[in-house]
Amino acid sequence: MHKRLGMALLMSLLFMGFVASCKEEEAPAVRARQVTFIAGLTVSEDQEVIIDLGIDNGSQPLPADETFNGRWEVTNAEGEPRAAADVHELDSVPGGAEQVIFTWSGRLEPGTHELVWGAPGYGGTIVEFEVIEEEEGRLRLGEQAIFHSTAYPPKR
Repeated sequence: MHKRLGMALLMSLLFMGFVASCKEEEAPAVRARQVTFIAGLTVSEDQEVIIDLGIDNGSQPLPADETFNGRWEVTNAEGEPRAAADVHELDSVPGGAEQVIFTWSGRLEPGTHELVWGAPGYGGTIVEFEVIEEEEGRLRLGEQAIFHSTAYPPKR
């Protein structure tokens, strides 16, 4: 009887170890809570909007990911695409610093725009921003609202 109880206990421990090892492989759900997608917006002297896209992973280093499959897209107020690109791979990101991984610059018409930036398993960010044309024809950025999400595509 003690042998059966011992075997049952051993089998239970082995099964619990198997379940624990399976949970470790569910990294995308864990990563989504540790990564923040960042977007810095400015206007250049040439009147182009510059968007620096990056990742802030807090104090934890982030290993390279060949299956990152990130995407960013800028749309105007009517939802029409104005700029977009895919970021297929992610280089390793050291902990403790924001890292810009892609920069875009181009002309955007005055008005309200939305930037969506993120990747499956990591989450994403939505930035609503305004491009304003001054009296002398110079552009500047107006109000910005930023929404971070652990979901992809990101949600407000």
